[in-house]
Amino acid sequence: MKELSEKHKEKYQERVNKINVKDETKVKNRIQKEIDLLKKKDNSKLKGLIEKAELLASMLENHDFPISATSKNWIIFGLNYLISDVDLIPDSIPGIGYADDNMILNWVIKVVKQDIERFDDFINAKNTKEPLLKNIIQGDGDTQLVFFPGFFDSKSESYNNDWLKLLSSIKTNNSSIGISIFDWELKYLKELNLTLPIIDHKLELKPRYDTDAFANEWQQLKVDMKNLGRKLSVELYNIRKANPNKEIVAICLNTGSNALFTALEMTTRKLVDRIYLFGATCSEKRFIKVIGNKGIGVHNFFSENDHALRFIYDNYEHQHTPIGLGELHSLKTTGVINIDVSKTITRHLDYRYKFADLMNTID
Repeated sequence: MKELSEKHKEKYQERVNKINVKDETKVKNRIQKEIDLLKKKDNSKLKGLIEKAELLASMLENHDFPISATSKNWIIFGLNYLISDVDLIPDSIPGIGYADDNMILNWVIKVVKQDIERFDDFINAKNTKEPLLKNIIQGDGDTQLVFFPGFFDSKSESYNNDWLKLLSSIKTNNSSIGISIFDWELKYLKELNLTLPIIDHKLELKPRYDTDAFANEWQQLKVDMKNLGRKLSVELYNIRKANPNKEIVAICLNTGSNALFTALEMTTRKLVDRIYLFGATCSEKRFIKVIGNKGIGVHNFFSENDHALRFIYDNYEHQHTPIGLGELHSLKTTGVINIDVSKTITRHLDYRYKFADLMNTID
């Protein structure tokens, strides 16, 4: 038997539907021991089975990795089958004892394929050793721009060049500014990239979309920005150290603010001198906690017509409103300027093309 029969699939689907907390606890307590036993068997044919089990176990153990209840149940079912003493084919039979376990895990992996693709990106963001800030222009003037593009799609080959054109149009006191870009591709934002352009409209259209996929992508985006922000703290410090006489200016679009604020949380040092926020996704509470009285000048650009941001927070972030949708009210810090751009920004995507023009309107 190379594949599960439809009869077996139907039977196991019923088991998946009945997975409970007790099953999850059992798997978490026993799966590593089972994997260790498989490794001791010195059987090259078990290598693939071990790798699949380790992958699924890792997805289950990483509590900050967002996953739907359905996908989680499938993973628990697959690992529970592996540790179970009751199999289609008893594990004790030489040569074929783990064939059914392998079929089950192959089936589970096929079902949660999209989650596995996201998990790969999640682990990369969590453990990356690669530089996150790509230096585009060295510049010998007195200003260094550090740009955080957030969740805007980065599939185009000319991605950084497109941003560079906009950043180069920003007026400064000198013509030789340095420019660095937060260069991290968010490959897994498939549902967000499909849905946001439709809802980002004054008609406030309500499309059909995969709510679980959207929620998982949004939650992972926040987690990834937090994980990446920890590494950014070191890179921003190195920029400051290499350019002690330059003014460091951070420009953040949407979730780019999450990455920057995490970086600022990691140290008491003043990593940047000024921040420009466009449709920022952070809350007022976090903003005040992070900025405090560090003496950082902040311009908060917000629009009440940001339909995409409003959709996300109405549906997935009920506990607070982002500062990208309204001005900061209870400021405990100085040097913050709220700028209502509702007449200019009639949808979130407008920030993608107009942020440089908006900065140029400031005296």
